[in-house]
Amino acid sequence: MLAYSRWSDEGTRAVVVANFSDTYLSGNSILKFPAAETWHEWMYNKIVEVGEEGFKFDLPEWSAQVFVLEQENYVSRQMSGGVVQQ
Repeated sequence: MLAYSRWSDEGTRAVVVANFSDTYLSGNSILKFPAAETWHEWMYNKIVEVGEEGFKFDLPEWSAQVFVLEQENYVSRQMSGGVVQQ
């Protein structure tokens, strides 16, 4: 499994997680996810909640997931004092 994070100067963040094996990876964790927020999983078009303790997920063989956090959503939640929990 390979995971990496990218970001733009405008604040959009992306985390890519890829499984380059023929083994289904169940119950994986990313403990230091960039932000405890609501992220959009781009490949499967679903919303995922990431908590302070990290994020757990399954990753099928030969697949990848792309999680995106757009700055406008992140800033509006921070300004409103909203707390997102997993």
